[in-house]
This record gives sequence, C-alpha cells and structure tokens, in this order.
Amino acid sequence: MYNIRQSVVMYPPPSLYSCTARIWLREIGFSLTYGALMLKTWRISVIFRVRSAKAVKITDAYLLKRLGVLCGFVGIALLVRTLVAPPVVIVGRTADNLKAFLCKTDWWDHTFTSSKYPAAMISLTRGAEKKKWRKPS
Repeated sequence: MYNIRQSVVMYPPPSLYSCTARIWLREIGFSLTYGALMLKTWRISVIFRVRSAKAVKITDAYLLKRLGVLCGFVGIALLVRTLVAPPVVIVGRTADNLKAFLCKTDWWDHTFTSSKYPAAMISLTRGAEKKKWRKPS
C-alpha cells in the first residue's frame, strides 16, 4: 500500500509541492493509522483491567478527540518543518550519467522517521502490565 501512495504523489516530476505532499502524507498517514490502532488497544485494555462490576464507557468520540490531538501535534511539527526548511528538489545522476530529479532527504526526515520507534516502544511497554498469574485450580 505504501508504494501505491508514494507513486501517486511522486508521479509528476518532483517539485516543492509534491515533495511537501510526500512528507505530509507519510507522517499524517502514520499518525492516523498507528494512533487509531493504539487508542483502540488502549480502550480494550482499560475495559478488561477493571475489577469491579461497574462498566467503563470510553466512547468513539473520546478516542477521536485523542486522535485529533495526536494528529494536531504531528501537524504542528510538520508545519514548523515546512516553514523552517522546505523540501528541495535535487538532480541525481546514475553511473551512466542519466539525470533523475529527487526530493532531498535531510535531518528533518530522519528525525521524523526515527521518532516513530520510541513512540512504538513506549506504547508497547506501557500496555504490558506486570500481573501475578495464578495457577488454575
């Protein structure tokens, strides 16, 4: 699925707009997908952690608000990235001296990519609770 999305954005020759769209679609798409999965997992873990007979109600609207906050933070970071260092189109050359126009990747791209791994590790370790397991009698 990633290749289809990337090829749709990168189909025209790279420009400032297509390089910016590539970055924004990648980051917002990741935060929507990963955020939705983690929030649904969080809701299920909260429901099953309750030890009383009282029902826990976490609505879809509440999850959407939290997802909106997450995407808002990512959007603000992307806006800062776009305003401070807009993407640049470079000309790459092959061994046969053929030209290819490419979107340059810089430390902003590497920072966004590497920030996904700590977020995944935090959410995975936070969801894993230490419980005392009893033998079934």
